[in-house]
Amino acid sequence: MNSFSESLFTGKLARYYDLMHQHRDYSRKSRFVDQLVQKTWSGAKRILDISCGTGEHAMRMAEAGYQVTAIDASPDMLDIAQKKAELKGLSICFKCQDFRDLDFEEEFEAAYCLGYTFLYIRTYAEVGAFFDKIHRR
Repeated sequence: MNSFSESLFTGKLARYYDLMHQHRDYSRKSRFVDQLVQKTWSGAKRILDISCGTGEHAMRMAEAGYQVTAIDASPDMLDIAQKKAELKGLSICFKCQDFRDLDFEEEFEAAYCLGYTFLYIRTYAEVGAFFDKIHRR
């Protein structure tokens, strides 16, 4: 991310992220992801949420029985996500990581990336590199 986009999702904006996105139907999108994962990879349990924001999709996927690892480049977003998950009694592994620099030892059976994340990918080469990294996970 450039310095503008890095600062955009830190500090004050992270505190208002949920308010700004209150119109999103997180439950419907999470059900769609669950149905797609089960149709494509029946029995999958380990899942990666890429650019999780404040964790709304990750929490719904954890409630659906998945072992969720959720990443985001903003420590402020992750702090909010972690607190929300703890309040719900959910065990989600949150990690601060830019989606373009994925680096995991563990493997996942499925991954999803919702929202506007792809707007940060500017070239076909970056799109290809992103999918190559996901495929290796």
